[in-house]
Amino acid sequence: MNCIYCGEQLNEENNSKEHVIQNALGGLLESTNICCDKCNNLVEKHIDNEFCKIFSPILTSLPSIKKTNKSALPTCIGQAKYKVDGEIYRVTIKGGKIVDCIDAKREHRKNFTKNEYKDDFEILTYNFDLENESFRNGLTKIAVNYALHNNIPIEQIKKLIKVQQQDKEVKNISFNAPIVPFIPLNSLDAFLELGTTIELYHNLILFSYKNFLVCFIDLFNTFQHYVILSNEWSGKSIHHSYLQLIEKIDRSVPMHKPTDIKDIHILANMYNIEPNYDIENFLKDIKIAIQKKSYEKDMINYLSNRISRRDCSKIIDTQNFKEIVMSTRFYLDEDDVLIKEHYKIFSPLLCESTKSILFYPVCLSKLFDRGYDFKQYTFKKFKRLTSHLNENLSKTANNHNDG
Repeated sequence: MNCIYCGEQLNEENNSKEHVIQNALGGLLESTNICCDKCNNLVEKHIDNEFCKIFSPILTSLPSIKKTNKSALPTCIGQAKYKVDGEIYRVTIKGGKIVDCIDAKREHRKNFTKNEYKDDFEILTYNFDLENESFRNGLTKIAVNYALHNNIPIEQIKKLIKVQQQDKEVKNISFNAPIVPFIPLNSLDAFLELGTTIELYHNLILFSYKNFLVCFIDLFNTFQHYVILSNEWSGKSIHHSYLQLIEKIDRSVPMHKPTDIKDIHILANMYNIEPNYDIENFLKDIKIAIQKKSYEKDMINYLSNRISRRDCSKIIDTQNFKEIVMSTRFYLDEDDVLIKEHYKIFSPLLCESTKSILFYPVCLSKLFDRGYDFKQYTFKKFKRLTSHLNENLSKTANNHNDG
């Protein structure tokens, strides 16, 4: 196995653990067959650092994010309302708290104390800059890493990687691939994205269709894009998925006191363990299950638990009934389990005269090229994320005060 950047053969001395999703973003999946330690450091310098800065609003608001490497919380930019004059100002935020507001200080000719920032300002939104080369570089790197992690031959995607060398030494690394933002094309997808309770996770789906090899990337259940790795794919059919929770799992053991067989079966189902009528041993099994609870989840099972045919009744009043029924039949099997060969790859299209299937990446690419407005959906996703971050910070503050 050789380093994909410099070509040097990987061995015990120069091998490195490369995170498929940047560890600063909470990514836990690692691969040792991608690059040498020297090139890994270059990638971190030229790509990862700038890419991760884009997500500072999240990182600074989730100190409990699960990471293997420890790093200081970054600052980020957002907008906040100053309650005294009712105006909205650009603010600097760190750890979910406002630490500076240059415009308000200039307007009111004063410096604000920590308590004034806390009591007199209300954070409204966080800024995410996705229209830059750093974002495209970082996103493509994730897609390339995941493809290599799943043994896609480097020859199939080599042209996406640009390596600048001087005197046979790598000086700079960048990536270039077509990137298509995601928006739901049917009501069931829309409900899953916007109608269910938000939970933060990273999701990757690597798949092929005809001559396309594509990686769908969903970061923090908010930033969703397709990276087109190849439009000349000639290999076998590919489908790999990965889903990982972001926030640290609470390992504390609740006080359970099952009093009958029904309670035991409910708890056994909750913790995915076998029923045991020896209460003392049953409670020990629950404790072990909690300690072993993994951040990595089976994508289909995890997402299927978030939606069912019954949930679809919630959107019938505001959507076309025929389209909902068709979407449900297309995405869910008889057991209300998502069909992995369809999810985020195809969408049903129901017209009065015909029924057809849309290939998500190509269809969205055409919409994007025609100037279709993707911002409305993106704004809704950002709004859900901001509300979740603010709620998380509020709970953290309350717990701290209670303690």
